[in-house]
Parts: sequence; structure tokens; C-alpha cells
Amino acid sequence: MISVTGLKGAAGDKALNPQKYAERIANQFKQGCSSGYLAKPLGASKIEGQDAFATIVTCSTAKSASGDRSETAVILAIKGRADYYTIQWAERGTAAKQAPPIDEATWTERLKLIGPVRVCPIVEGEAAPYASCLKS
Repeated sequence: MISVTGLKGAAGDKALNPQKYAERIANQFKQGCSSGYLAKPLGASKIEGQDAFATIVTCSTAKSASGDRSETAVILAIKGRADYYTIQWAERGTAAKQAPPIDEATWTERLKLIGPVRVCPIVEGEAAPYASCLKS
């Protein structure tokens, strides 16, 4: 499952940075985990000149309407000009008693696959496929 989220206007918050935003998302992930949580920060980077931070999280048992499951995700938090964004790649599996070990090589490779993104300013009246962003 690949998800894209945004937090409108958050880039103006001087107390927030990409690492703190990624940790906020990771803490929400942890709250949904009834047992066996692990996190592995991957560190800071730049995405199209914008500050970014990535982390891997894993949970052995998370409750859901369809039953208990395990879940592992890589979270990429990006500070845009005005907003914050995340791109997350998550995979679910069978619930377990302990958090599965984090396979850093596999999740780093997945991060590379979701990492080539652009964060472009909104151009009033412009529709998809957003020619102003494609030109940069």
C-alpha cells in the first residue's frame, strides 16, 4: 500500500522539521500497534532541494476491522514550500508475537522507488498533468 498525505500550511511552523513530522507519523503508527513495535530512522536527505527525513517502522500486531495483522512501512516526510507531505510504503502480514526484524536493505530499496518525487508550487487554474511542474 502506498499512501501520500499532506499537512497544509505546516511548513511555516518553526518548531516542526521533517524528522519531527516523520516521528509524529511513526508515533501514530505505534499507537495502533498493540504489541511489538520497532523503528529505524534512516536519516535526513533532500528531495528536489526540499528537506526530507525517512524512517522505517514495524508492528507485530495491529488491530483492524478485518482482523489482527502485522505491518511494516517506510515513511518519507518532506517539507515543501508551504506544506508538509509524506509518502509511505506499507506492507501487511500475519500478526505475530514479536515485531519482525527490520530488513533495512529491502526497505531502503523501497524508499529509493518512492523517493523520486517533485514538490511543486500550486499554479492557480492549472489542471493535471501540471505542466509548470513537468517543466522544472
